[in-house]
Amino acid sequence: MRIVCHAWRDLSHENAGGSEQYVDILGRNLIRLGHNFTLVAGGPVGERDYPVFDSGGTFSQYLRTPFIDNHAGKFDLTIDIANGMAHCSPLWSRRPTILVWHHLHGEQWKQFFSRPIARCGKYFERVMLPLIYRKSLIVVVSESSRTELLEIGFDPRKIFLVPNSVHQIVADVERSEMPTYVALGRLVPQKRVNLLLDIWEEIRTEIGGELQIIGDGPLRAEFEHRNVPGVRFHGFVSGEEKRRLLAKAWLLLHPSEREGWGIAITEAGVQGTPCVAFNVAGVRDAVKHNETGLLALSKDEFARHWIEMRFNSTLRNDLGEGARQYASTFSEERSLKDLEKVLQVAVS
Repeated sequence: MRIVCHAWRDLSHENAGGSEQYVDILGRNLIRLGHNFTLVAGGPVGERDYPVFDSGGTFSQYLRTPFIDNHAGKFDLTIDIANGMAHCSPLWSRRPTILVWHHLHGEQWKQFFSRPIARCGKYFERVMLPLIYRKSLIVVVSESSRTELLEIGFDPRKIFLVPNSVHQIVADVERSEMPTYVALGRLVPQKRVNLLLDIWEEIRTEIGGELQIIGDGPLRAEFEHRNVPGVRFHGFVSGEEKRRLLAKAWLLLHPSEREGWGIAITEAGVQGTPCVAFNVAGVRDAVKHNETGLLALSKDEFARHWIEMRFNSTLRNDLGEGARQYASTFSEERSLKDLEKVLQVAVS
């Protein structure tokens, strides 16, 4: 099939994260299966294993994408990636469209836009998208995402669950002798690394060790300026280095307020590293409480779980092995087969 994908950002963007990684893995795997894949994304864009077209800036891309799409070639199928907004392909294209939905953004609109824009964005996401994509197939990455779509009126018969995949590569390193705790993700408001630093300051003298922050983003300078003792910022690292740091860590800390899935949790699981996280949409799909990690309902409970995991090596090892086994079920081959079935349904 000739497939075009419309996305908000390319991996080259300074704030690229899980959604952009998803698109890149999707494109490379579809090419491996023999399909043609083209990406139309907001700039800046970089060179990939597939053609990439720059559709413009944060807002202008939604007006330019139809024209860029027409210039990019002839296609059999459109994949729209929803990041709060989507490119509304069913309104201007007769091709079958699949909407990939990571999670409902809800109150996160207020973290990035003024109140009027946030209100419009929230209305568009909850009211207009179900209408625009009512005839399209929807791919979600977790049961939490499926539940959100049902709540805002999507047809359950058109929703397909295709879990995120993860590279099953285990780093050949030993666990750190010093208590080491890792947080992995973009440094943006919804990841709540500021909350994690608050908790660390409260319990640091009790648990000891080092908190390592892997990832970059617009809030990095603010976090570093806090000069919290015992914290190391790695910034963006390679895939190999990320796996090494996760494998050496005793725990992954994941304070995010909402996810589509929480791919960092599964990446840590491949290395046998358990997780402490909040019991929120998407995260509760990636963490099985008391099996692969511990989920908290409050800041205080998060701190208690962190302390318990620090001093209970048996619990930590058991949950780490559970995390490893759970992560092993999310192979690229499994997700790719599930997705290709959806593509075939869409074009038929």
